[in-house]
Amino acid sequence: MVAAQSGRKRTDKTLAKAEEEAVVEASEEVTGSVRADHVEVRQGSAAHIEADSVSINQGGATRIDARDVSVTQGGAGLVRTDNIRLGQASSAFAVITGRAELAPGSRVFVLVARHTSGDVRPVLDWRGALAVVAGFLVIRRLLGLIRRR
Repeated sequence: MVAAQSGRKRTDKTLAKAEEEAVVEASEEVTGSVRADHVEVRQGSAAHIEADSVSINQGGATRIDARDVSVTQGGAGLVRTDNIRLGQASSAFAVITGRAELAPGSRVFVLVARHTSGDVRPVLDWRGALAVVAGFLVIRRLLGLIRRR
């Protein structure tokens, strides 16, 4: 097990892939990648996590690539996973998953999922994201025509 612990310490190293379990605790900030079978983040943060399973409790991660993800009172940026469970008071910016379970009080900005359950109210679903991209392309085209004149 690799444990990154103690107060307000910044770790720039990449934790080894050979490890079975990695723990990021107590205001630890890992700026490199964390690779392990299971990664647990408790009151800490990680830039990029690659694992079979990820558990975040009162912490956060910028990017997660995992089979199973569970977030409780924490946050995540970009998440690509087979299954995600967002507990109460949890949030994620963009999630691509096969199955999403969202507890009341959890928030997701963009959610792309085959199956959802719970309090699912993304700010932007795939239809909304498609509309935003289409609108952006139309505006870009119009600005291009105006500049040519």
